[in-house]
Amino acid sequence: MVNESGASVYSASEVAREEFPDHDVTVRGAVSIGRRLIDPWPNW
Repeated sequence: MVNESGASVYSASEVAREEFPDHDVTVRGAVSIGRRLIDPWPNW
Protein backbone atom coordinates (compact mmCIF):
# COMPACT_ATOMS: atom_id res chain seq x y z
CA MET A 1 0.00 0.00 0.00
CA VAL A 2 1.25 3.49 -0.87
CA ASN A 3 0.37 6.71 0.91
CA GLU A 4 -0.86 9.03 -1.83
CA SER A 5 -0.98 12.05 0.44
CA GLY A 6 0.55 15.00 -1.38
CA ALA A 7 0.41 13.43 -4.85
CA SER A 8 -2.14 15.99 -6.02
CA VAL A 9 -0.07 18.82 -4.56
CA TYR A 10 2.98 17.70 -6.53
CA SER A 11 1.07 16.96 -9.73
CA ALA A 12 -0.30 20.51 -9.86
CA SER A 13 3.00 22.15 -8.92
CA GLU A 14 5.30 24.20 -11.12
CA VAL A 15 8.10 21.68 -10.46
CA ALA A 16 5.99 18.83 -11.85
CA ARG A 17 4.99 20.88 -14.90
CA GLU A 18 8.65 21.66 -15.58
CA GLU A 19 9.69 18.04 -15.04
CA PHE A 20 6.88 16.56 -17.18
CA PRO A 21 5.70 19.34 -19.53
CA ASP A 22 4.10 16.95 -22.05
CA HIS A 23 1.96 15.07 -19.51
CA ASP A 24 -1.26 15.99 -17.80
CA VAL A 25 -1.95 16.20 -14.07
CA THR A 26 -3.12 12.56 -13.94
CA VAL A 27 0.20 11.22 -15.21
CA ARG A 28 2.18 13.53 -12.93
CA GLY A 29 0.12 12.26 -9.97
CA ALA A 30 0.89 8.67 -10.94
CA VAL A 31 4.60 9.54 -11.07
CA SER A 32 4.36 10.97 -7.57
CA ILE A 33 2.68 7.83 -6.23
CA GLY A 34 5.22 5.63 -8.02
CA ARG A 35 8.07 7.55 -6.44
CA ARG A 36 6.53 6.99 -3.01
CA LEU A 37 6.39 3.28 -3.76
CA ILE A 38 10.11 3.29 -4.55
CA ASP A 39 11.09 5.55 -1.63
CA PRO A 40 8.36 5.96 1.00
CA TRP A 41 10.50 8.17 3.27
CA PRO A 42 12.47 10.55 1.04
CA ASN A 43 14.62 13.35 2.46
CA TRP A 44 12.71 16.28 1.03
